[in-house]
Amino acid sequence: MMMVLSEYRKDETSNLFAYGTLISPRIFQEIALCMPERIPAWLSGYRRFCIKNASYPGIVPWPGGKVSGILYKDMPTSSWKLLDEYEGMIYERKKVRITMLGGETIDAFAYVVRQEFVNLIEKVPWRQGC
Repeated sequence: MMMVLSEYRKDETSNLFAYGTLISPRIFQEIALCMPERIPAWLSGYRRFCIKNASYPGIVPWPGGKVSGILYKDMPTSSWKLLDEYEGMIYERKKVRITMLGGETIDAFAYVVRQEFVNLIEKVPWRQGC
């Protein structure tokens, strides 16, 4: 079930790991209506693939996988509902552990393809477009 703004608890992370279209500062700011600190980072244990008939990617759990992206730190609570709506029903916001360039790890949310939509994944790695 998709987490909505009212379900967000203050004890949870306020960080977002972006790995696709939300890497773009322009697109991110248009959707989230904010521009938090951006830090290069990666997510281990996942792999990024193209979504069928789309120009954006999705990530799925993948042993040994690694996805590069951007960590947006300390997101305002008001942005989560906007991001959930933008990402839509094929993704779920899931808490993950991100590694930053210096090796420090931090909790963040990432939008992961829901199990019931894995059939939309093409086994083609995403490289800034499909």
